[in-house]
Amino acid sequence: MPDPINYWNPKGRSDPRPALPAAPAGPMKAVPVEFDAPLTRTTELAAAQAIMRAFEKAQIPFHEGDDGKIADREIVLYVRSADQTRAATIAAEIFARRKKIKSFPRPKPSPPTTTIQGPDFSSFLL
Repeated sequence: MPDPINYWNPKGRSDPRPALPAAPAGPMKAVPVEFDAPLTRTTELAAAQAIMRAFEKAQIPFHEGDDGKIADREIVLYVRSADQTRAATIAAEIFARRKKIKSFPRPKPSPPTTTIQGPDFSSFLL
């Protein structure tokens, strides 16, 4: 009698061949010469997006680069050296604001109720 195939056993794979190794990360995109000052390097995608929107609003040219990973992507923002002080101030304000918001305690979810809320059918009873 044949043995059953153990597809996704947490103790081991049923396939005797090893899984394929992950592809090596490729090189980062080339940074234009005019963006010679790296401003910030972060793994917070939302913070990087907020900084980029603030740069667009302040009309500060920037270049975005990342390491090409799918998970835990690290984003690097580059600016011109002439705009570095103004851009650093904007980025610091956004990071400080995000840190303050994250420090607020999160509300605890209320326990589920055991009674079922529904329409009152007592008027339809005979």
